Amino acid sequence: MKRRGTGGNNAATDNVPGSDASPAKAARAKPNLKVVEDNIVLAPALSQVVGYLLRRAHNAFLTYWTIRFRHSETPITPVQGGMLVVIAANPGLTQTELARMMNVEGPTLMQSIDRLEQQGYLLRVRRPGDRRSYSLQLTALGDEVLAAIDAFLPVRDEDMLADLTPEEVKVLTSLLTRIVERGHQRLRELQAEPAEPAGEPGARQRAAKRAPDSR
Repeated sequence: MKRRGTGGNNAATDNVPGSDASPAKAARAKPNLKVVEDNIVLAPALSQVVGYLLRRAHNAFLTYWTIRFRHSETPITPVQGGMLVVIAANPGLTQTELARMMNVEGPTLMQSIDRLEQQGYLLRVRRPGDRRSYSLQLTALGDEVLAAIDAFLPVRDEDMLADLTPEEVKVLTSLLTRIVERGHQRLRELQAEPAEPAGEPGARQRAAKRAPDSR
């Protein structure tokens, strides 16, 4: 994976929200740890609901991350860690581009970037010819944290997916990618449609199916 160095001028962080915070103080902030129950409890009524199972699986991966990093000298959340990975792989990435790749809202993105900058993991550097836009790059400390994340991710996947064969893992990855792509397409379509009456989801589609063919 291509790394970003500490190039750029530190003065670029002047007047950037959160740039005056102490990296040492920020580093002492530990992520919240969710308590893992002795026995897994799945809601029987939701056992065939794909969204529910995806959320439970997602939460398991997030909690695994939190447990592993809870005693780290460089505490970082999964979202922040993902941002470092994406920034390192895309030199010169802007905040807007990062928000799109991570699929996070602007305020959430800015909070994470502020925290990463406070911890000394990245720099916001003004883009030449556009003083309103910043590009993001990792610092030397950010590269060290990224190396730890790069080592951690395949270990977590191997551990969490140990009950699946390599072929099943490939199929799972392919299916999840298709779900994400289909979800994005469908959400854009739904967003463009007029709002339906409350309590009548799908009424328009059902009416269209019942309508006689006029041809």
